[in-house]
Amino acid sequence: MSSQPEFQLQKLKSLRQQVAGHHQAGRVAQALEIVREMLVIAPREPQILGMAAIMSHELGERAQAVKFLKAQRKAIDRLEVPPDAYLGHAGAAREIGEFRRASDAMEHAARKWPDHGGIQLIWAEALKDLRLFEKAASRAERAVALEPGNGDAHAISGVIAHKQGHFSKAVSAYSLALELGYEDETMEHNLGAALVGAGRPEETIKICDEWLARKPGAVEGLALKGHALQEAGRDGEAAELFDFDRFVKPYEIAVAGEFANLDELNLALEDHVLNHPTLFMPPVTDLKYHHPKLKISDDLLEGEKGPVAALELEMHRAVDEYLEDLRVSGNGHPFAAACPDDYMIYAWAAVLDMEGNQSQHIHKSGYLSGCYYLRVPEEVSAEENGRDGTIAGGFEVGRPPEEFGCSKDHMIRQYKPHEGLMILFPACFYHRTVPFEGSSKRICIAFDVIPV
Repeated sequence: MSSQPEFQLQKLKSLRQQVAGHHQAGRVAQALEIVREMLVIAPREPQILGMAAIMSHELGERAQAVKFLKAQRKAIDRLEVPPDAYLGHAGAAREIGEFRRASDAMEHAARKWPDHGGIQLIWAEALKDLRLFEKAASRAERAVALEPGNGDAHAISGVIAHKQGHFSKAVSAYSLALELGYEDETMEHNLGAALVGAGRPEETIKICDEWLARKPGAVEGLALKGHALQEAGRDGEAAELFDFDRFVKPYEIAVAGEFANLDELNLALEDHVLNHPTLFMPPVTDLKYHHPKLKISDDLLEGEKGPVAALELEMHRAVDEYLEDLRVSGNGHPFAAACPDDYMIYAWAAVLDMEGNQSQHIHKSGYLSGCYYLRVPEEVSAEENGRDGTIAGGFEVGRPPEEFGCSKDHMIRQYKPHEGLMILFPACFYHRTVPFEGSSKRICIAFDVIPV
């Protein structure tokens, strides 16, 4: 950039400010258009190319994003650049899901700057993203050795050990990170989960109690505490916290709007979902990935709603009824105590094609979660399904994730879905789809009730 004439530098500064304003306001297309203007002036400027890659990815233009990313890598390889340029490239690559490119860049940079702790750290993160945990652990250990006072290095070392199932090692690394002043909202959860796996659930319960005292109703805190209580043998307290009978509620929806009957509504919803422009299978490295047969959409309540508008009315009807009941009968339960006065709904489609499952998870940004079943394979809704104790394709709550390393059997409840059924449940209940094989698609519209 220093080789640019002064008037071009001033122009680029002005354009950069415009990009920041548009991007912060969510006008990504306008921001990218200005970034392209900047590239006319400085076509080989690594930082601008990285911005173009990220914004192209945000707009769903993956091929173009990768093209910009490749150009950025060529530019930094050609120029005499400091380590930060490679770190920036790796950051952009990770942001758009190009973890292999991030790892390759850090490996190259490490040959040039073998004693740079930051390079080792980001290399460890990229290898973790690729699920190459042994290699990631080696890089993390190198980062800690180079910068023993870096809380980030200890935190990443802990995450990698946790992924490997080395719970006691993860506890030590997380604890050191905290002692060094590392601050991240995930640390309490990570430390508490690792303590459960290390056989120290009472310490996890203490962490959760302090967490919930500061942030009543915290989704991850409630979820973790319920499972820690069961690992500690305090089943009565866990059953009170995870009261499935009280908090998991089924609703049969009423047909609304222009639809004559439920079949007509569901057919319209199915057509809308299957043709929705955002429906896709997330890549394996995406947090939303569960199974190769699962496709997920973005928010169905944004843009043209189509028949989802009728379903939205039923969502609000069920949610309002649920929350009103909760306010009346709350009696001090920590979930009920956090009942919101107002809320918004974010809804998305999940399509399982003849088989598959969603692994157990919680919705961290919500308060209440829901699921409406508009297409269910006959094998799933069949009367005989579940007679052996397992409902194939069913909705299950209560099973803890592997990251907790639980050693005991936990309270689990399964529900058999059928077309027209809507289920509401606390966002802090881990839930999943029981694996199944069927002859047709299983389509649902899931949603989160988010306090505002």
